[in-house]
Amino acid sequence: MELVVRWRGKAKIIVIWVALSFVGQGCSALNWTQTPLKVTASEPDAYIYVNGGYEGVGKVTTLVNRRESVSVMAKKPGFNPAVESISYRIGTLGIIDFIGGFVFLFPFLGLAFPGAYTTSVENVTLVLEPIS
Repeated sequence: MELVVRWRGKAKIIVIWVALSFVGQGCSALNWTQTPLKVTASEPDAYIYVNGGYEGVGKVTTLVNRRESVSVMAKKPGFNPAVESISYRIGTLGIIDFIGGFVFLFPFLGLAFPGAYTTSVENVTLVLEPIS
């Protein structure tokens, strides 16, 4: 009888552990696939381009894919264009999924989703220098 009671206690722990594994799996999968990027040019009337597409003048906020590198450029007549490339990295939710994967295994699945990543910077300032 004592053996059956011990087994039931262990079975409850196993069931709870498995249930938590599925509930907490890959929280990165629930995160947005895009993240905001703020781009500011040193010249307020400079044209701003993100990944080759025109976004606006002077200061813009745009959504970019979390799992892709981004190229930003500012142009203005009489000035050299300012260009910067922004890479992506694992984000906070990706780190949580990675650590949780050692406890529950399933959170490792979150690393396959874009929500686990973010751009390496959130704000970019492009400085335009006059042509000499």
